[in-house]
Amino acid sequence: MRLPHSPSATPLLRRALPWALGSALLLSSCGGGGGAGLDEPTGPGDTAPGQLLTVGPGPHPRIDLPGRISVLLQVLTEDGRPVAGLEATDFRLEEDGAAVSLTESAQRLLPKPRVYQAYAHLLLDRSGSVSGTSEGLEAERAAAHAFVDAALAEPSVALAVSWFAGDPGLIPGSVPGSGAPLGFTSDATALHAAIDSDEVVVTSTSTNLYGAFVAGLDLLADAAADAEEADLEFFSLSQVTFTDGTDQAGLVSQAQALASLEAGVTVSDGTRPVSSYTIGLGAEIDPTALGLLGPDGFVQAANLPDLTPGFVDVASEVRDLANSFYLIGYLSPKLAGTHDLTVTALSDGGSASLDLVFSADQFSGGGGFLDSRGAEDLGLDPALPGAVDGLLAEAEGAATVALASESAGGASRSLRFRGWAEDLAPADRYGSTSGLLVTAVDGDDHLTCTGLARTSAGLLALVTTRNGPADPSPRIALLRIADDGTLEVAGPLADPDTGLARALALCAEEEAAFVLGEVDAEGVSLWRVLSQPFAFDAAFGGAGRATWAAEPTASGIDVALAEAGSPVVLATLPSGGVRLVRFDSAGALVSAFGVGGVASAPALGLSAEAPKALALDPQGRVVVVGSVGSPAQPAAWRFQFDGSPDTDFRGMTGQPQFGTGLVLLPPVYLQGDTAPFAQGASLARVAARTDGSLLAAGARPNGEGHTDAVWLRLQANGALPPTGPSPPGWNGVGFLIEDGTLGDDFHEEVRHLAIRSDGWILTGGRSAPSPSAAGPVVWIDGDARRVLD
Repeated sequence: MRLPHSPSATPLLRRALPWALGSALLLSSCGGGGGAGLDEPTGPGDTAPGQLLTVGPGPHPRIDLPGRISVLLQVLTEDGRPVAGLEATDFRLEEDGAAVSLTESAQRLLPKPRVYQAYAHLLLDRSGSVSGTSEGLEAERAAAHAFVDAALAEPSVALAVSWFAGDPGLIPGSVPGSGAPLGFTSDATALHAAIDSDEVVVTSTSTNLYGAFVAGLDLLADAAADAEEADLEFFSLSQVTFTDGTDQAGLVSQAQALASLEAGVTVSDGTRPVSSYTIGLGAEIDPTALGLLGPDGFVQAANLPDLTPGFVDVASEVRDLANSFYLIGYLSPKLAGTHDLTVTALSDGGSASLDLVFSADQFSGGGGFLDSRGAEDLGLDPALPGAVDGLLAEAEGAATVALASESAGGASRSLRFRGWAEDLAPADRYGSTSGLLVTAVDGDDHLTCTGLARTSAGLLALVTTRNGPADPSPRIALLRIADDGTLEVAGPLADPDTGLARALALCAEEEAAFVLGEVDAEGVSLWRVLSQPFAFDAAFGGAGRATWAAEPTASGIDVALAEAGSPVVLATLPSGGVRLVRFDSAGALVSAFGVGGVASAPALGLSAEAPKALALDPQGRVVVVGSVGSPAQPAAWRFQFDGSPDTDFRGMTGQPQFGTGLVLLPPVYLQGDTAPFAQGASLARVAARTDGSLLAAGARPNGEGHTDAVWLRLQANGALPPTGPSPPGWNGVGFLIEDGTLGDDFHEEVRHLAIRSDGWILTGGRSAPSPSAAGPVVWIDGDARRVLD
């Protein structure tokens, strides 16, 4: 969560870049525009021999509670050249004049894609002089391919490619056969395909250089608008224009083109400048004109063999511009008061410093950095909506992740099952290191996974299947996947003619699995599926299904095994409340559990009880998490083996529910007297540890209008853990917070939680500016202060 600050909108223009290129290329560097949409430096700073510029609004660094500080900086030489390739150890941090320990503060460089994106537009001449010969066309393509590879070596860069000739408009790059513009993307395969495409149609042999240049700036303006719509606060804009001639069309004047470049791109907080580079080929170009159009760098290649090196050099400058931005983060030891922060960058014997101010009044111990894996890291297309649909911790630190990806427009939804090794690198499992892609089950191509488990016969995945997103009668299927990728299907488990059927949760033992589902007006439904043969267990309930029909309006939520062959189902009623239903191995209710097989949470007169998940601890106790009240308050219930409330699960002394088996997060006030911390939060997943302690994960709304992912730790008695730098090292309210994983002000949604055998915490879900643009994410916490043994 970021502390309040006052935005600043004054742009800072970066000077032209001095280059040193090979003898085959002639270089001209001219003054003028080119910038990254930066704010003025805050604080005095040391501008010799370099410049250290903070990016973003106001003089405050970004704050994520309980005490994580991060600052997005750009490092430039005194004459404006970007300084790329610095490491975390190249930055020195001081609070109130005293050095901050590099190791104790966990100082690191954070992934910039969370907060920064560089947009670069490659504009290519396709007039007759270039495309008139096969040699010229192939040289241009080869140079463009090299440009893509060099620029995309920096993950924060997104490229668009367009062509121009004598016509007024541009010819945008597109995936062959699609016809749809590719736009800005980091997908190198798609860009290479667009460059090689034979579908680029040129109808004029003239050269509309100035008109194309202005149209290219318009495309960058569209990128800036898209970035703002996606709540991306920090981005830079660059255009690279290649030609082998001069403007012949006369549709736009040179003065108009230069005026457009000077005006920059208009956004909501003012204007953003554009870095502009030009590449000229041969003797027919006008070096003066191209120098003016490329104030940040102009390269002239004498002949075709020199073209690729010129493109690579310009791509390196574009990449270095993105690489000169650094998101440096650390954990502050301060717990109160206002403090001065000085950040110093060290490079080649020189240094540059920047002074900032932050308030630690809301800080407490136990903060930390989580590693994360987004769509590209997970092998999915970042341009498509997706989510982590399942997460399973397995033996020796391995894991399995189920990934969902929707097609454009949401017409279909596929699943990919991938194995991870101990180092979380892709493992050769389910057919390959990229895993198994399942696009349809029995003709249904809209798939949602709601649980993973493992038996002796392979991985199990519980899936709701639909024939399109609007299918009114979805079905339930259980997939079994062998390590070689062989796929078997048990299902549909519910008759498609019965109406709504939805898969809810899954648990398994060595030789069988229990599937919790929902069928219209039939109460809680539980199936038992055998491993051998892979089919319903006819001896369980009726034809393999047991139901709890005493309250047919009840909704199932989650299922776990109390002991071999005996599952416990978490359910709730339309009015709310906690119900636990325990079955035996034959599908009958266990009469000794609760009242006739059904246990309820104690009646405490609370409103809006909303259970979300359950777990069984090693002592056989049932733990339930969710929320209570409106606005919601994180809640945890614990029940004894017989279904009675566990009164030893007490929580904090002085709470109204003390000693009832229900623990609510105490109303700790960290944001003033009227905003209790975690108000409105709900816990969605829980894991019980061998010592009886709990780890739960969920989400909470913050003061900026979006949701953060949160992790809550409770001791075996329900009390919050101790604070401090030594284990377990959680903060004063038991929370760890993750805000804006894939982008600033994104909504974080936790769906799955797993703890590896080495104590690392894996959490899967989504991060999105809106539900329609969700991106999958796995959060990884291996911090020694918080791992759970």
